[in-house]
Amino acid sequence: MSNARCFKLEHLSKEIRHLRLGGDERMTLDDCTKLSRWMMDMMGQLRTIELWCECICVVGLCIYVLKPDHVDVNLGSMGCKVLMEALKYDGNVFRLSLRGNSIGSDGGLYISEMLQYNTKLQVLDISGCYVGTLGATAIADSLKTNETLSALILDNNGIGKAGAKDLATVLEMNSTLRQLYLNEQQLEDETALVFARMLSLNSRLEILSLPNCGITDRGAQHLLDALRSNSSIRKITLESAGNGISTHLLRSIEEKIATNLKWREQ
Repeated sequence: MSNARCFKLEHLSKEIRHLRLGGDERMTLDDCTKLSRWMMDMMGQLRTIELWCECICVVGLCIYVLKPDHVDVNLGSMGCKVLMEALKYDGNVFRLSLRGNSIGSDGGLYISEMLQYNTKLQVLDISGCYVGTLGATAIADSLKTNETLSALILDNNGIGKAGAKDLATVLEMNSTLRQLYLNEQQLEDETALVFARMLSLNSRLEILSLPNCGITDRGAQHLLDALRSNSSIRKITLESAGNGISTHLLRSIEEKIATNLKWREQ
């Protein structure tokens, strides 16, 4: 980031609503200082921040100072730690996307801790972040007390059967989460049975996405049976080559959901 660029940003401060620092930016400590001064003038004006730069300190700085409502960043586990610390008590960010970042199980632990304090975040997308079973279990544990998160996207995270079961168990009592995405996990039929039990007890979840999870007709039948006592679910996504479910059973699930929704609206 050059002095000329900082000078330009200062003069555009009243117009900018979206800030994006690309991967070609080499942020020095001096650059961070200059950027922070500009941020002070932008307090409350920026709505979106995208940070794909190397300087981790900028991530926390942006959250503390700018108070955006949407954050999309590219970082590792240490950058995730800085960001989660900033988000613990932030009251503005309602959507956080970390998809494709290799934050690992440590990142999952940092996210879990943040969710125990944050009372604003509604949508969390950590697709492809490799949080694994340990990270998923930690996040599930935080949902016992978190009362604001409404959508959790955990696609392609290798959470395993144990991580998925922990999530399903917590959702038996959670009344806040509306959407759960677990695409591309090796869950299989025994996990589908756990989710079926959850659906029979949960009256808030509206979307459950489970494509490419190794579920067959046996698991799908459990989910269909659960719909007899669940009228809140609006969509269960199971269609994919990674699930060996027959067409007629997929259709039966769709029809049962449609019938439940029609009955509910009467």
